[in-house]
Amino acid sequence: MSCSRAEPSTLSAEQLTLIAVAMLLLFSSWCWAGADTRALPFIRLGALSLPALFAILQLKKSHEAKQLGRKILSDPLLLPGLLLLCYLGCQWGNAWWPGNLKTLAPDLLWIEGSQQIPFLPSTVFVADGELTFWKGFYAISVALLVRNGLTSKANIYSLYSFILYNAALLALFGFIFILTGNDHYYGHLEVDRPFFGSFFYNNHAGQYFYLSIACGLPLLLKKPNRSKRSKGKTSY
Repeated sequence: MSCSRAEPSTLSAEQLTLIAVAMLLLFSSWCWAGADTRALPFIRLGALSLPALFAILQLKKSHEAKQLGRKILSDPLLLPGLLLLCYLGCQWGNAWWPGNLKTLAPDLLWIEGSQQIPFLPSTVFVADGELTFWKGFYAISVALLVRNGLTSKANIYSLYSFILYNAALLALFGFIFILTGNDHYYGHLEVDRPFFGSFFYNNHAGQYFYLSIACGLPLLLKKPNRSKRSKGKTSY
C-alpha cells in the first residue's frame, strides 16, 4: 500500500502580485511619503520587488504567470505609461547642476535648472528628477499590476483592506506625534513646514486619506458571506 505525499502549497501568481503591490504601497507611503529625496534609497529598494516578482513567476513557469505577462503587454495603459516614464527619465537625465540663480526680490531667490541638452525637458535638481521618475514608475506599475494581476474578488478586497489598515497606522503614527508635541519629522529631523506622520507636507496626508477612504467603500458595500450568514453570522 502506497501513500502519496502532499505537495507543499505555494503562492499563486496572483498572490505574488498582491504582495508586490503591497510592497510598493508600503514604501511609497512610509518613506517620506515619496516626497523627499532622502527617501530615494528606500524607493529604489521598493522598486526591486517587481523584478523579484517576475523572476519568481518565471521560475514557476505556470500558465497563470504567462497569462499575466501577456495581459500586461496587451494593456492599452502600457504604452502611454512607458512614454510618460521616458519623459520623466529625460528630465532626470538632462538635469545639470549648478542651476541658474535668480533674485526675484531682496529676500526671494529662484533657481532654474541648467539642461545638458537645451531643447529637451529637464528639472532643477538631479535628485528631484530621479524622485519624480520613481514616483511615476510606482504609479504605473501599481496600475498595471492591479488591472491585470488581480482578478479574484478575494484578492481585490484584500488589497482594499491592506490600504485601509495601512492608512489607519499612518494616521495613528501622525496623531502620536501631535499628542506628544513632537515637532521633528520622524522624531529627529527638523523641517520648516507643517507635516503629518510620514507625509512631508500635511496637505498631502489629507489627499492620501481621502483616497484610502474611497478604497474602503467597496468593503462597506460588500455582501455578507453566505456560508456564515446561514449560521447566523455575517462577514464583511
